[in-house]
Parts: sequence; structure tokens; C-alpha cells
Amino acid sequence: MAARDVLTKNQLCVLEKLEAASGPLSAYTLLDQLRDRGFRAPLQVYRALDTLVKSGFVHRLESLNSFVACAEPHDHSHSMTA
Repeated sequence: MAARDVLTKNQLCVLEKLEAASGPLSAYTLLDQLRDRGFRAPLQVYRALDTLVKSGFVHRLESLNSFVACAEPHDHSHSMTA
């Protein structure tokens, strides 16, 4: 598992939004919520999400095309379905 202190600014912003959310968020919802933090393109969000999923901080919910923060981060490379 990657430590939070090695996350990039963008990765940390995305993770914090997911941790504060009451449910799963799509990449485009995250982008809308992060525009005031300098996010301008979906690619910025998708790159951060990709790393966060691979590092075990975030789960991708395939059936909802959304993401949630992991309750207990762990290293994995699989996706979950809701």
C-alpha cells in the first residue's frame, strides 16, 4: 500500500473528496467538485483515480461507473461490482 504522504496534490484532492462523500461519485462529478482546486480536464481526475485504485485507496464500482474511498486501504488491482 502506498502511504498518503507520497500521493500527488491531485491524488490527494480526489481522495479527500471521495472520503467526504456520502456515496459513490463519478469521475465527472469529482471534476465538477474540484474545478475550484484547479482541475480542468477529465484526464486529471482519471489519472488520479487510476493510481488511487491501484494503490488500494479507492474502489471502482463497475456497475455504477463510480468510485468510493476504501474504508481500510490495501494494495489490490481488481475492481468491485455493486
